[in-house]
Amino acid sequence: LRHEILQKASPCLDRTVQSIWEPYEPGTAWHTASESHHHILVATSSSTANLQSHRIQYNLLSGGLLVDGSPVSTLPHHLQTHPTYQRRFGNQIICVFPSSM
Repeated sequence: LRHEILQKASPCLDRTVQSIWEPYEPGTAWHTASESHHHILVATSSSTANLQSHRIQYNLLSGGLLVDGSPVSTLPHHLQTHPTYQRRFGNQIICVFPSSM
């Protein structure tokens, strides 16, 4: 997989990130984080009118995705179980990402 992404410029990882984080726009080419961390691929997203660029890291061993060094996560349990959240979103699980706002 690493060979496909790095050597053949396969868009598979960009598509994966976009399926998790819809506003993601591919920017720089993927590269390894370092010689000793060749299982971690790094790229910078393209900035748009509505979104600044972000450093994206993907761990090929664990499947972990980091955006600007923070993991993609969900809202805390106490918010997901709040009556207002339940009325508005039901059982939907909302992914959260870092933001500069």
